[in-house]
Amino acid sequence: AISPDYPEALYNKGELLETLGKNDSALLCYEKAIKQRPDFTVALQRMGALLVTMEQAEKADQVFEKGNKLILAGFGVGYSWGGTMLTIK
Repeated sequence: AISPDYPEALYNKGELLETLGKNDSALLCYEKAIKQRPDFTVALQRMGALLVTMEQAEKADQVFEKGNKLILAGFGVGYSWGGTMLTIK
């Protein structure tokens, strides 16, 4: 069985919670997933998008920047909309 603290399981739980409108709980799941796997670029981008939704633009920008740096360094694939990476300036 997969541990509920496995990064991918936490990410999936975060997506489910976000879909249910439980943004604070979803954010905690994404944070836990990233803490366990700091190069989890998809979780970083999803967390950034959620922070934008939660009107936390400054924190979102920091998360997107971290994810973008990892992607440019060759760690994983980024999460994008319409083929563009999101950053907030």
